[in-house]
Amino acid sequence: MLVPFPFRDLSAAKVRPVVVLSPEPSGIDIVVAFVSSVVLDPLPAAYLLVAPEHSAFPGTGLRQAAVVRSDKLLTI
Repeated sequence: MLVPFPFRDLSAAKVRPVVVLSPEPSGIDIVVAFVSSVVLDPLPAAYLLVAPEHSAFPGTGLRQAAVVRSDKLLTI
């Protein structure tokens, strides 16, 4: 899913891939996590690696390795 994710200072937003974290979105509030292609080494504890080697990777729509950042959440 792509959503306009605001910059930290709320001056603007950029359309970014996200992962939906809400268990069953009800249409009211949906919590999403930021996805980034910047993969740090070592990987911070708040990051979850999405590796191209994983069998489910083709279904992600991503073009390269990425991380789901649980420290950057948004309610939409």
